Amino acid sequence: MSNDLLARFRASESPESAVWLLNDPEAKRLVGVWLTFPTRWTAPHGKPPEDDRLAWDWIWAGNEPDLKELAARSDLAHFATARKFEALRASRLIYPDGTISNWASAVLKADVTGALKRAGIKVPR
Repeated sequence: MSNDLLARFRASESPESAVWLLNDPEAKRLVGVWLTFPTRWTAPHGKPPEDDRLAWDWIWAGNEPDLKELAARSDLAHFATARKFEALRASRLIYPDGTISNWASAVLKADVTGALKRAGIKVPR
């Protein structure tokens, strides 16, 4: 059931949602931390709302992560973490199960690949 709930949103991911992430190193750091952050998400019971915005909020209702811990792990101030986290969640770049969108993943991969190349490290294809 939980995969079905998230699949609805994964199927509608768009590159436009990740444009702002390109120039926000703090948000990228938070996305990277989110991948290893312990989540305790449980899929909500019942039928999700038809409206996508309401359904997204409904899905997230089962996961309110510890923002203080997230801030510590990402080495960001609590206020910045809360603000960026909400922007990432609203942009659907992070999912309540601890995964990230394909577009967020692409941004992180490009960022890491570019950094490795600038450091003179050969990047495998």
